[in-house]
Amino acid sequence: MSNSLLCVDANLVIRLVADPRDEAVRQLWEQWDAEHRQIAAPTQLYYEISNALYRYQHAGMMSEWSMESLCRPICYPPLC
Repeated sequence: MSNSLLCVDANLVIRLVADPRDEAVRQLWEQWDAEHRQIAAPTQLYYEISNALYRYQHAGMMSEWSMESLCRPICYPPLC
């Protein structure tokens, strides 16, 4: 078990939520959870995530419904 603080960025959180089949990210997150690692994020994380998802939706890569559905779990992640 490590006591070091981990700081995640928007890219990792989007991959974790947007593609549950992304085994590399899922395994990494589960490893951190098993190690009881403390996870934090920069203040602008929510802005970065919502901006990225909006851009995906605007580019036609996802529907408005999908964008809104992904924003919900991101608003309440287990972060410090």
